[in-house]
Amino acid sequence: MVAEDQIYPVYNGAVKRFADKSFSLQGYIVPLKNGMKHSIFMFSTLPVSQCYFCGQNGVPIMILVEMQEPIRFTFKPVKLQGILKLENTNAAERPPVILKEARLMDSD
Repeated sequence: MVAEDQIYPVYNGAVKRFADKSFSLQGYIVPLKNGMKHSIFMFSTLPVSQCYFCGQNGVPIMILVEMQEPIRFTFKPVKLQGILKLENTNAAERPPVILKEARLMDSD
C-alpha cells in the first residue's frame, strides 16, 4: 500500500526510449535558491511569473536540471541539452525526471 504522501512515476514506452540518452529541452529556469547563477534548478514549460506558486495558472510541468557549469538566471526561455534520467523515486520528495550533465545550447 502506498501512503498518500507518496507519488511514483509511471513511464510508458514512448518516454522510456529517451532514458539515459542525450536530450534537449527549451523552457524557463525556476531557481531553488537565491542568486544569479545556478547549477541545480527546476526547468518549467512556463515562466516563473506564470508559476502556480506565484498565483497564476496550474502547476506547470517541471523537471530537475543539474548543469555541468552554472548558468545565469534569465526570465527568457533557454535551450538545454543533457542526459535524460527517469528515476523511480517518490515525486513528493524529489523530482523523478532529471536532465543531468546539462549545458546551455546556442539560441536559434
